[in-house]
Amino acid sequence: AAPLAGGMRWSTEGNRYQRIHGVLYAHGNYERNLVLMRAGNLLFFVLACAALFAWARREAGEREALIAVLLFTTQPIVLGYSGLATFDIAATAGLAVALITFSAWLRHADPARAGLLGAGYAFSILMKFSCIGYVPAACGAIYILRLLRDPERRRERLRALPTLLIVPLVTFAVIWAGYAFTVGRLSDLEHFGHEFDLVLSHLPPSTPLPAPAFFRGIGGLLEIGHADFESYLFGRVSTHGWWWYFPAAVGLKTTLAF
Repeated sequence: AAPLAGGMRWSTEGNRYQRIHGVLYAHGNYERNLVLMRAGNLLFFVLACAALFAWARREAGEREALIAVLLFTTQPIVLGYSGLATFDIAATAGLAVALITFSAWLRHADPARAGLLGAGYAFSILMKFSCIGYVPAACGAIYILRLLRDPERRRERLRALPTLLIVPLVTFAVIWAGYAFTVGRLSDLEHFGHEFDLVLSHLPPSTPLPAPAFFRGIGGLLEIGHADFESYLFGRVSTHGWWWYFPAAVGLKTTLAF
């Protein structure tokens, strides 16, 4: 909202880098534009802190929640990404919100809280596509741990699993709402034919497609996954990266107190 109010507009002319350049240097005021772009992430930083506090307080207590927020807000990675014009801190906030809703479902596994979980999951996906995988992975790990650590409620938790059938329906509805209930055609995905070959080969191009921009975004993400990008770490350059890149980077940038 801040960049929009400041007169910054996304152009459809030129390649991706030229469009970004046009936004940053709009009206010949680079520093002002950069500040406006980064300012919005402060809201997600606050949201992430609030969600973390609420979740930790529910699970452990107020003192533990305060310690969790203290450790979170003193992480260089968290503070660094909160000051950049990227989607990473938004994804962090989305993940925290989704985990709060999952925690609520764990306590009382009913259809209403499953619907709330679907809304929380959708919110996280709208923040960044990475949450499509991160949220189920985190929730699955928590759920398995609860089954192992709480045998008395194991049968109760397993019987509650069918309520999760509501989650994908609510998730889809909220994501579609986030894309203003737009409707396109399956032909909108022809540029990403390789990524959606299974669907495109079995359905006619005129098939209605809800939220086409969402699926184009998924296609673009899959396309990026097949590309080569130069990465640098510890004096080495690679176009394929290293499996230990993020463990090394996080380990290097994590404070000793944490």
